[in-house]
Amino acid sequence: MNKRYVRIMIVDDHTMVRTAVCTWIKTIPEMDLVGEAVNGFEAIEKAKLYKPEVILMDLIMPKMDGIEATRAIKKELPDTRILIVTSFTEIGRVIESVRAGASGFILKDAPLNELMDAILAVANGKSWISKELAVVLTDEEHNPYNGWLAEETPKYSEEDIRILNHLVKGLSE
Repeated sequence: MNKRYVRIMIVDDHTMVRTAVCTWIKTIPEMDLVGEAVNGFEAIEKAKLYKPEVILMDLIMPKMDGIEATRAIKKELPDTRILIVTSFTEIGRVIESVRAGASGFILKDAPLNELMDAILAVANGKSWISKELAVVLTDEEHNPYNGWLAEETPKYSEEDIRILNHLVKGLSE
């Protein structure tokens, strides 16, 4: 029986974060680190070269952010799954990331076992969202976007709401 390896690329402008995640991935037998990039432009070029199955994509980077890079990579490599790894929990960024083609959203302070679960989930065609982020998104009492899940919310389209509901439930498109 052949063991399946998930081909992974890391995109983050912070050397310490990128190096730490790369070092950790190299210890996981089911994962194969194929490349790393420091900004969106480099991510696009290296994704075309290495063709990773999963890209761990930072949101805020110089030259080109993670949302634009995600959009461009998905256009060139539609089967590549992108997991946004960030410290930002703004609903607008989540929506834009998913619209750009991201398969999941995980916070940078998530435990490594959750990151592994997220990588394996998106590699297998599922969506992923950090539990902490799901709580923020669905906590209508404390959420500054109170009521965003309700159909009558004018700020987000029905498609936005459908996508977010699927993401929060862990469903793929």
